[in-house]
Amino acid sequence: MKPDRNQIFWMICRMPSGRHSKTQPKVRYEHRDAAWDDAARLARETGETYALLTVDEVVTPSARLTQGRLF
Repeated sequence: MKPDRNQIFWMICRMPSGRHSKTQPKVRYEHRDAAWDDAARLARETGETYALLTVDEVVTPSARLTQGRLF
C-alpha cells in the first residue's frame, strides 16, 4: 500500500558498488532537503557517491504479497 504522509521519511547511504554491497542507512530525515544536504556534505567529505532513499510502499504483516504484482 502507498504510505500516508506521516509514514514518509528519507535516509541516505553510500551508493552500492555491487550486488552484495551492504548499505547501512542510520539516520531518518523528516525532510528531503535535509537528507540531500547531508548526502552532499558526506559526498564532498569522503569522495564517495551517496543515494537518497525514501518510502515507496508499506508492507504490513497482513498484506497479500502477490496482490498487484507480476511474479
